[in-house]
Amino acid sequence: MTPEITALFQKFLAGRCSRAEAEQLLAYFLSQEGEEEMARLIQQELDKPVVGEESNPVDGFDPERQLEALRRRIRNYTPSPRMAVRYRWLPYVAAILVAASIVIGLLLPWDGPTRPAAELSFGPGPADVAPGGNRAILTLDNGSAISLSESQDGIVIGDGIHYEDGTRVYEADLGPSDAGSKTQYATLSTPNGGTYSVTLSDGTRVWLNAGSELRYPLRFEGDVREVKMVGEAYFDVAPHDGQTFRVVSENQEVIVLGTEFNVSAYADDVKSTTTLVSGRLQVLKSTQHEGKKAWLERIELAPHEQAVAHGHGFDKVSVNPELYVAWKSGYFYFENTPLTDILKQAARWYDIEVIYEGAPPQETFSGEFRRNVSLGGLLEILQHSTIDVTLTGKILYVHPSI
Repeated sequence: MTPEITALFQKFLAGRCSRAEAEQLLAYFLSQEGEEEMARLIQQELDKPVVGEESNPVDGFDPERQLEALRRRIRNYTPSPRMAVRYRWLPYVAAILVAASIVIGLLLPWDGPTRPAAELSFGPGPADVAPGGNRAILTLDNGSAISLSESQDGIVIGDGIHYEDGTRVYEADLGPSDAGSKTQYATLSTPNGGTYSVTLSDGTRVWLNAGSELRYPLRFEGDVREVKMVGEAYFDVAPHDGQTFRVVSENQEVIVLGTEFNVSAYADDVKSTTTLVSGRLQVLKSTQHEGKKAWLERIELAPHEQAVAHGHGFDKVSVNPELYVAWKSGYFYFENTPLTDILKQAARWYDIEVIYEGAPPQETFSGEFRRNVSLGGLLEILQHSTIDVTLTGKILYVHPSI
């Protein structure tokens, strides 16, 4: 091992590595010649006593998922046949990455060395904002509006409506409709700061992100299972022979036979995205012309592809689905994500308003952590950039960078 690698390792632990330097170090540790030296340096660090408050884990940090996120950032690395042997050291690498991440602050702007942190200040009002949670309202066609339990994760449509643990939500006859009778519908809506799931009558499960709405029949009938949505939702569609599943959002429809995918179609977003995790689906772009729906374009997606709707058509791109579905598993996941996109997610999850005093900062961030961290925890992480913010009540002011 060269003195350069030794110096780079210490620089990494001190949180002073650029992205290129961090990738160089991690790639070396995963190489054949770097395995033994990695073990020696890791053991050396593990033997050191840990003292002081800075050794305490940061709220929301998950070492195993952080390690996986860091590994994903090592571009252009091709595993060799000895990869399985070298991976026996990964738990020790994780231990070092925990220590390094605490120093670095978990998230670095991956465009150069860490810069001095701007100070987070709080105006009048609460000193912090709690994260979102399980919050939703179920509205039925008869006008009943039910505030769902925050101690539950979701509801199931079956013989009546009940929570996932079997507790009844609503007593009703949801049997097949008589000929000519009107189909019964329900609407599940989550406020900003809320998330919830519903298992539909066909076995399809849908997770709603914050500020979203799903309207669905209590019983599917006919050849098409159709639901309508606004906001963001993740679908795990149960396959049924001869019965397609259709998701309708603003000027877009998604047709599937059995698959897992995510649709983000917030009214205040310039574009909507449909991300396919597994299976197959079609995405259709529509517009309104003289009160009638007109179809503009139809594309098919394969796993790990995304349809980005804009104007009168789509762009189809290859993506890492984890970036777009991590919210369902309770995580924020950023990979060179613009600060403006991060704060838009924060506004929905923490139910806050973000006001930019001047041009929005152009920085990007990479990292992954749990969504149960408070807003203050998120902002503390972002302070390792040039961002300068003030939280006043539930309004976050972003000041011009100095």
